[in-house]
This record gives sequence, C-alpha cells and structure tokens, in this order.
Amino acid sequence: MAPDNETVQRIRSQNPQFNGSRFLVPQRGRPRVFVMGGVAEAPDGYKASEDSAASLQMSPDFTGIPFYPGNSTVSYYPATGTLKSPLRHVLVGGGLVETFAFGSEEPAEQQRGGVAVPVTAPAAPFSLARAVGISSAGLAGLLSQAGLLDLSAGTALSPQASVWPVTSDQFPTPQQALTYQLGDGGNLENTGLLAMLQRRAKRIAVMMNTAAPFDQDTDFCGAPHDFDPSGKVAGDLSDKFGFPGPQIKGAMFYSKNQVFARRELLPLLCELGGLLKAGKPLVARRRLQVLANDWWGIAGGDEVEGP
Repeated sequence: MAPDNETVQRIRSQNPQFNGSRFLVPQRGRPRVFVMGGVAEAPDGYKASEDSAASLQMSPDFTGIPFYPGNSTVSYYPATGTLKSPLRHVLVGGGLVETFAFGSEEPAEQQRGGVAVPVTAPAAPFSLARAVGISSAGLAGLLSQAGLLDLSAGTALSPQASVWPVTSDQFPTPQQALTYQLGDGGNLENTGLLAMLQRRAKRIAVMMNTAAPFDQDTDFCGAPHDFDPSGKVAGDLSDKFGFPGPQIKGAMFYSKNQVFARRELLPLLCELGGLLKAGKPLVARRRLQVLANDWWGIAGGDEVEGP
C-alpha cells in the first residue's frame, strides 16, 4: 500500500528491490486517511491481556502503534504450557513507519524516528491483503492464551510481524524488534472511534453493526443515574462511557476504552430506545466532551460531535 502514485515512485527510487512489486493506492478524490484497526496482541509464545494489548493502526501511508499504552512500558506473560519467562518493561508503540516498510527490523540508528530512517527491508512490502487479514483475525487474542508445547497457538495460527517501538526522550533506550501475534482491532476496540479521537477529529460518524441486541425490555429513560447497562446494549457502545459489558475472557479487552462521561450514556440509550419502539432508524446526534485516556494517548478536553 501507498497513499498515492508519487509516493510509489519515491519508494521505488529509494528501494529498487521493490521495482517489481505492485502497489495499491486509494482512488483520487477519496479521503487520504483510511485507518484499518488491528491489535498487537503479544510477542510469540506470550498471551494477550488488557494490560498489554495495543492498537495497531494500518493505513496506506503509515502503519504502527502511535502511542505508548498507558504512557508506560508493559509486561507479557507466557502462554499456558510454554516454557518462557515473563517479559517485563517492554516498550511498545510511540510512532509509525511508512506502511510499505512495516515488519522490518528496528533501525540501527535513529530509533527515535526522523525522515528517511534506514531499516532492513521486510521480505515483502506490507500489503492491503495483509492488513485485511490482520483486521479480520478475530480469534488472535484467544489463540494467544493457549500453549502448544513451547509454541503458542497464536504463534502457529495468527498473523505475525516484526514490531519495534519508536523511542523518545521519555523512553530513550533502543529496543530490538519482537515478532508479534497480530489480530482484529475488535479484540480491543471495534468501532475506530478511539483512533479518530487520537487524531483529534471534531466530527465523527460511528456506525455499529453488532451481534448484541438492544434490550427492548429495559426502561432506559426511567433508570436510576447509577444504572449499569452492561449486557443490555452492545459493549462497542457502552465501553466508551465506562461500561465494558460482557466480554470473551482472553479475547476482548474493552476495560480501558472510556472517553465520555458515564452520565451521558443513559440519555443516549433513552433516545435510541424511543426510536426503536417507534420503528425508526437508530440514529442519534451528540456533542460530547472527550475525557483524558492515558492508555490510548488521548489528552482529553476536546469536544466531538457526530450523528
């Protein structure tokens, strides 16, 4: 993938080994920013968890993890049945790399980033097909939990890539790339909303197609202010307001996704419930204050509006 034909020409001139590679670019006139959601679940042989899984964001131009989860390092624990020791204080994220080069080893110099930082080329440029496969690997989080001798099921069955962090003044120590199990963005956040809030978008339309039904027997309009709607509405919606909802253990990590005040959810559900009973489409417009979320690198304080 690449953002346009001009970029493809530059990539090929600087990397002649890719002259025979076919690049796909977005059609002219379409939005240049198109983010596909994945998850860096855990290094091979280790299990994903809510305290380490990080959002992998793939676009035609840049791909990577654009923040340090929790503004800190993370730890990984061995998959069941493996003989590995825990990995502690691992730096994850901190920036992006041009998409065609995603999957390379870490740079020998300038791991803090910059323009035209040389890295060892991956075996093949990162492709749209790879991005689609990663963003559809819904079982990756669950597979990472199980050990198979000294080889985790996630290692054997999930998409893989070499992943390294972008260092900084805060975390200056260079760190080698690790081979990660990669999976569906829905293991961590299933709407793409948080990636857009990271980019400080002001107007966002969120479409939800979920298997979880909207509970028509609950009176959301008359519910007390401290009512917990978990299980009565899709967790893809309620998690943004601090209610993660029922999740598949080891496969879904929604507990760190709150970006809106809890008090805002019940009025929204009341409106949606009324539309449903009236036989109308469930479309609501809101203007909401964005809360700080360190796990996602969202500073908070912005106001976002959307239908």
